[in-house]
Amino acid sequence: MAARELSLRGWTPIVMDKGRGVGGRMATRRMGAARVDHGAQYFTARDPRFRSHLEAWCARGAARIRQDAAPGTIPAIRYIGLPTMTGVAKNLAAPLSPHLKRRALRVDFDGDTWTVSCEENESYRARWLLLTPPLPQALALLDASGVPLPTADRGELGRITYEKCLAVMATLTGPSRLPEPGWLRLEDPEPLALVADNQRKGVSPVPAVTLHSGPEFAHDRYDAPADEKIAPLVAAAEPYIGASIGEVQVHGWRFAKPKSLFASDHYCHSPLQLALAGDAFGGGRVEGAALSGIAAAEVIIQHSRASS
Repeated sequence: MAARELSLRGWTPIVMDKGRGVGGRMATRRMGAARVDHGAQYFTARDPRFRSHLEAWCARGAARIRQDAAPGTIPAIRYIGLPTMTGVAKNLAAPLSPHLKRRALRVDFDGDTWTVSCEENESYRARWLLLTPPLPQALALLDASGVPLPTADRGELGRITYEKCLAVMATLTGPSRLPEPGWLRLEDPEPLALVADNQRKGVSPVPAVTLHSGPEFAHDRYDAPADEKIAPLVAAAEPYIGASIGEVQVHGWRFAKPKSLFASDHYCHSPLQLALAGDAFGGGRVEGAALSGIAAAEVIIQHSRASS
């Protein structure tokens, strides 16, 4: 979102992602013929600024409304990416030509220009640096690179922690027994917090479910062997599965959800030409992360104008 905003304003952003594809927790995995959204299952739009972007995504075929409510929840207008949850990020990234599978090892500022050094001796240079990974990862990179943030700022940023989540993905031999609308958020989220049917969502051509753990279960089992993560979640979801399980995989989200939020929708240290953004800044969730990216782009533009 930040790079797209900068690009539309005449900048030439360099976008780097350590993953094989864009999207972060708006993630989809292929399992044979199945496709499984194993991160965010949907997103909402409450802010008019975000809704205006969302309308454009829907018009471009990157998202659509899913107006439904799981039992026990308040009916709401929810949105999903097309053809999967990664669709929004891929649509935004297409004109930006992001550099994928680029893991930043260190960042250095010479008073005018940042240099980002990556694995395999690659480096990138730019006037401003915007970091949008989960905040603990961004701070770890800055600390390892010896980048000095003001003590009060570093303390406030460092107090933000995240909940973990374990996601089990399973193909089924037949339809699930999930009630309408095909997903369920449990009132007692331990060990199982959510069950979602990817076929009924329109993501997968064959039956496949996503199981999300609660944060306590994920904290206790995050580094355990795969079987010790999978078996309890599958057992808890058995009443809703209703068919034999074929292939099963598990993925750990170490930074699934911020436990608290930064006081502003972004962080900027103009003397260093440095900004931070993400879901820990903008109110959480997909919408908050998007608005945080827009805010970071705007503050970079404002400070650049002031110094020119």
